[in-house]
Amino acid sequence: MTDPMDRPDASLAAALRSVAPAAPVEEVDWGRLHAALHDRAALPLARRRRAARLKRAVRWAALAVPAAAAAGVALVVLPEPRSSASVEEVVHASLPAGELDHLISGRAEREALLLAAVGDESVSDL
Repeated sequence: MTDPMDRPDASLAAALRSVAPAAPVEEVDWGRLHAALHDRAALPLARRRRAARLKRAVRWAALAVPAAAAAGVALVVLPEPRSSASVEEVVHASLPAGELDHLISGRAEREALLLAAVGDESVSDL
């Protein structure tokens, strides 16, 4: 069923035509009107596009930040595959003979322990 308010009222249209002059359709510069509307709408439309881009970025950040945090936690928390060798075996295998004694006693250079910990090959040169 259609609403009676959706149909145009013929008596109202006739009353309006009698009071107001007819629109000057032939005299309108449609190109200039189009350009003026375009110019006036450009800035508000640009603001809406920027707001839409920001909303999209916020939605992606809402997904990406927790995913990145979860990945970082997983890297820290999840155990790495470990060998069955003891700490002493790994230390003796990775350092030249006598180097461990120098590191423990303090006779080695100050940075030798740090370099040995990170696996620098130049430890034996110090």
